[in-house]
Amino acid sequence: MNFKGIGAQIFIEPGQTEAEIDNWFLILRENKLKFCRIRMFEKHIKQNNDTWDYSLYDFALNSAQKHNISVFITLFPDDPLSTFGGFKFPVSKDHQNNISTYIKNTVLRYKNHPALYGWVLMNEPGALRIPLDQSFTHKKYQKWLNSQSTSNYDNGYAKEPPLLEMFLRDYNTWYLNWISSEIRKHDTKTKLHANPYALFELLPQYNFSAYEDFLSSLGASIHPSWHFSKFSRNQYAFAVAVNNNLIKEGAGNNPYWVTELQGGNNIFSSNEPLCPTKEDIAQWLWTSIGSGSEGIIYWSLNPRGTGNEAGEWSLLTFQNKSTERLAMTSNVSKTIDEYKKLFENATSIKSPITIMYNQESIWLHDSLSVENDKYLLRQKGAIVNSMLSFGLALSERGVNASYIAMDNFDWNKENYSGQIIILSNTISFPSRHWNNIKLFVKNGGKLIVEGLSGYYDENKHCIMKTGFPLKDLFGAELSEFKFVSDNFNIKLTNPDIELNTHMQMGVLNIINAKAVATKNKEIIATRNNYGKGEVLWIPSLIGLWAWKKDNSALSKWLYSEVDKIVDGTHFKFKNQYHGILMQAMDSNKSIITVIVNMNNYPKVIELEFNHQLKGMVIFKTNNKSAINQSLIHLEANETIVAVWS
Repeated sequence: MNFKGIGAQIFIEPGQTEAEIDNWFLILRENKLKFCRIRMFEKHIKQNNDTWDYSLYDFALNSAQKHNISVFITLFPDDPLSTFGGFKFPVSKDHQNNISTYIKNTVLRYKNHPALYGWVLMNEPGALRIPLDQSFTHKKYQKWLNSQSTSNYDNGYAKEPPLLEMFLRDYNTWYLNWISSEIRKHDTKTKLHANPYALFELLPQYNFSAYEDFLSSLGASIHPSWHFSKFSRNQYAFAVAVNNNLIKEGAGNNPYWVTELQGGNNIFSSNEPLCPTKEDIAQWLWTSIGSGSEGIIYWSLNPRGTGNEAGEWSLLTFQNKSTERLAMTSNVSKTIDEYKKLFENATSIKSPITIMYNQESIWLHDSLSVENDKYLLRQKGAIVNSMLSFGLALSERGVNASYIAMDNFDWNKENYSGQIIILSNTISFPSRHWNNIKLFVKNGGKLIVEGLSGYYDENKHCIMKTGFPLKDLFGAELSEFKFVSDNFNIKLTNPDIELNTHMQMGVLNIINAKAVATKNKEIIATRNNYGKGEVLWIPSLIGLWAWKKDNSALSKWLYSEVDKIVDGTHFKFKNQYHGILMQAMDSNKSIITVIVNMNNYPKVIELEFNHQLKGMVIFKTNNKSAINQSLIHLEANETIVAVWS
């Protein structure tokens, strides 16, 4: 893991005094914060006579060096359209040339500065729309379109692939890679970083595996007031955990950071006004640390003075005094320093359970969704909601899953015994992965398939209609889907449990699988052995309804399917505990647990673990909280960190 530390954005702008700037770096040092991020505005630097004045930023970098603070510099070239958060693509060839000049001047000036830690290629890559109305982008699209090769897979039917969505993904990748190559012309050593944002909405735009080739680390912006519209207020720590995991798995062999974490109040500059409490700060920091992040940086230490966001997001008061949020951050950082060797050697425990997604499923579903529809399945975001539902049902059992893109999973192992893949309403099975899924099960893996999974291929073609390519693996094929009602029940016989489900019921024709649920004499769930593994298929939307309503039945059923595999892990909960989250890390012969109570009331939970271990608390946000052998007493909104040995 080698957790490097916590830091904060220092927002630099004209009008600030050198004394103010130096004081902010002093505040970082005094609070045990080791990193800083600076957005380097070209409009602050380039003068009307085409000269460049870096004096404001020179002082900031020199102050960082003086106070032993490592700096990420975010490149922020001038934007002809005055986009607040920064443009996502050049608007013309001349603009691209200007960007290149700005990068050259900035990189040459600071590449050898002792305070420089890394270059952030741009602020929050990811676009809400494709600017095809700009000739520059339109030409890029036409060139991309002409370069697309025809897939080897052809079933004779017309193809309707999501071309615009695929282009946007590749366009994001092209621009990030171009920036990295411009930096590397002048600086071959300094680390390169990027921070995708709004993952729960923009996830399919990011081709993480391609980024691994040119980035040194991957990051994310995690702003609950902007990005957590899917979650209730008492699920924010869970959302932080999932966001961390998506980035961690996307980073591949590279480390990952939380590049922006909300540090202060906002009034206008967000979807939902929010001022984090000190308890929120502890939950979000420790959840990110427990997930395996290499570092965490707030947005921001000080507020900007002018424009959108003026006076908002800050860890400090307007008089540059500490807030309870900064005090809590300092306590977390001091704990990390006190147990430095423990955290230097800590690695987050890899889950044997993968909740798998692919970009095609999200693209195809979004193209079919109906705005403001009353049914969950027909609403935009239903694919991600299904993933989250299964993740939450496991998390409340103390069992974490990994969220991995189908293209990023390691399909090359000879043995998948002890591993589970969950395909929750994954409506597209791209043809390039049909054989991979088969080999996973054949070589010992367990596949849990739910909802409308496998309805389409990658070309918006219904493969259930023209010969389901995985029917030998599943041991069954879909006869039809039936709309039933917004909510109805199905009863499984193996195990004996009743599940709430939503809207559609899949009816199956058995080939050689065993029926595990029927309704009105029709088979609606099957279990099939294939090679050394098995497939459990429930083509009904049990995840979506559980996300909207009570997930107790889903959690009970899902745990019964994974219990034999997770029995070999170090820690889990004895029961389902709503609003409780646990992260676990290995450190030499010790285990570190981070346990968060997201509820506004106290909870007592019981852990199960497979060794005789004794827990020692190293951090807690409430003195009343305690560990008594396997019993954990958590006060409202409590975070408790313990070492077990």
